[in-house]
Amino acid sequence: MKSFRTLFLLFVVLGLGGYIYFHERHLQSTEAHAEEMMRAFSVDLERADRLLIRLPEYEVDIRRVGGEWRMSEPSGALAQESLIRQLLSRLRGLPRGQLISPADMRAGGYTLADFGLATPKAVLAIQDHRGLKEYRIGNPNPLETELYIKEEGSQHVMLVSTDLLEILPRSASDLRDRRITTFATDRIDSFSLIRPEGVLRMEKRGNDWRMLDPGRHLADAAAVQEWLHKITTARIETFVEGRAGDLETYGLDTPVAEIRIHPSNGESPVELQLGRPAEGRPGQRYARFAGKEGVFVVSEGVMVLALSDSMSFRDRRVMTLDVSRIVQVRISEEGSQMTLRKSDDAWKMVSPLERPASAAHIQRMLEIWESGMIESVLPMREGATALYRVNFHHQITDGEGGLTFDVLQPSDSVQGRTWLKPVGTDEIWQVIPENIAYTPRDPIAYLSRDVLRFQADQVIRISIQRGEDTVVFHREQADKPWRLSDNARGLPNETVIENMLKQASNLRARELLSLNGPGVLTPEQEATRLRISFGLSGDAQANRTLLIYEDPANQRRYAKVQGRDLLFTLQDDVEDALYASPVIPLSSEESDDETSNTENL
Repeated sequence: MKSFRTLFLLFVVLGLGGYIYFHERHLQSTEAHAEEMMRAFSVDLERADRLLIRLPEYEVDIRRVGGEWRMSEPSGALAQESLIRQLLSRLRGLPRGQLISPADMRAGGYTLADFGLATPKAVLAIQDHRGLKEYRIGNPNPLETELYIKEEGSQHVMLVSTDLLEILPRSASDLRDRRITTFATDRIDSFSLIRPEGVLRMEKRGNDWRMLDPGRHLADAAAVQEWLHKITTARIETFVEGRAGDLETYGLDTPVAEIRIHPSNGESPVELQLGRPAEGRPGQRYARFAGKEGVFVVSEGVMVLALSDSMSFRDRRVMTLDVSRIVQVRISEEGSQMTLRKSDDAWKMVSPLERPASAAHIQRMLEIWESGMIESVLPMREGATALYRVNFHHQITDGEGGLTFDVLQPSDSVQGRTWLKPVGTDEIWQVIPENIAYTPRDPIAYLSRDVLRFQADQVIRISIQRGEDTVVFHREQADKPWRLSDNARGLPNETVIENMLKQASNLRARELLSLNGPGVLTPEQEATRLRISFGLSGDAQANRTLLIYEDPANQRRYAKVQGRDLLFTLQDDVEDALYASPVIPLSSEESDDETSNTENL
């Protein structure tokens, strides 16, 4: 029994809910229908696809094609979607006034001609998914507050506010889209400028823009984006009313210039042709879209964009390589070549000799080239001679690659400028700053001033020769005391020796002088020579020998590492440490005691 009551109550609840749902739904539908019936023009804004307006002043027929509103005349002309939507919305918002039925007309003895509807003053047609609805627009009422309108297929005449005449555009051109192109800048992948001086073609490859004609060059992305922004925001100033069939009148039979813009999604390109200056409109010019009817007027600024010089798009940087990734620099001139290479974050010179290079000096040279800007491009000149050649590369290679430039003789360039010829081109670049031309070609300029390095705690023998006198120190290992050779008189000066090791093991030159050190010293130089040899223990036993001599002619001291031709000078405090006597002299009594002690040992 209880089960039956539960089912009965459930049935009642469901039935009541269903009644409420369907009643409310019907009520809402009825209210919506009643509201729709009170509108003068019924239109679905989201699904409308045609609008026709026929007035004494103009006629316009606009249809939605592929998501865009297009005009029938000029054929294919784009209409402003926002204006069409606004127009339809305002038409939908007009309320319907009084209805005059056929019975009312018979009672009053009226015909359609009495309302101006036999030959209407205007026709309005709107099409959506429900079909095409056409409305005849007749005379205003006696108070001129409303218009008589009749929908095609309806027997009634309705009254609509004269606001309708304010809603309809004054001319067909008011509805035309005034944009030159509807493409967003990021949807454009190429464009061309056709003008008297030749064709300029630009193309986007990946994230970079490149000039394909004239020549093939990397483009300045910022300059291209600025140009694209200007052309995509440019507007049509006004439209030439009527059919502009005589293109010669507007200078469009043979356009002065043309802009072609190609989108990346395969849509039809924009082909804007520019004619002669517009009469009576200073700073404006006639234009048209190639292959389409209709002439319009654009700002003279559009012509300026069409005539843009190729240099305004070119990447004016001399160094288009990423400097941080350059691992090889080759500088060559007649009879010599220098190669610098980077390995494990350290630079070294591999020719004409193998030596550590100064990272700071090379970085400074790269920064100078990186700062270089192309001021102008000149045609190749006969007789222009190369001073030297520079090659920059991201890879280590024996051949040229990357970027290669011939630096031309300074006499061939304008004062304060440098002329470069990129190898493989027929151009000469006039470049600033001019200090690019003074890139050092002497290997000395790139060598590190670190001229001698070894582990001080691996030194177990030191030989010091001054003229004909030689002193030798030795020790068994780093934590043992230094001892003099048997024939020496005195005691090792541990402080002087340690200071000598400290300076020599990390020896840094004050100035690098020449790659070709002295061969045979003169007798005067030989007499002043200091030769210090450090004997190293460990797995790779070797000697490191430093030669220092004085040139009596200028009273300067010069140094070199034995086995290397690099000649350099030393800082004064370094010289003082190397020339300090490492021997503590003994008195005669101390000398006898030392000898006795040595014999006892």
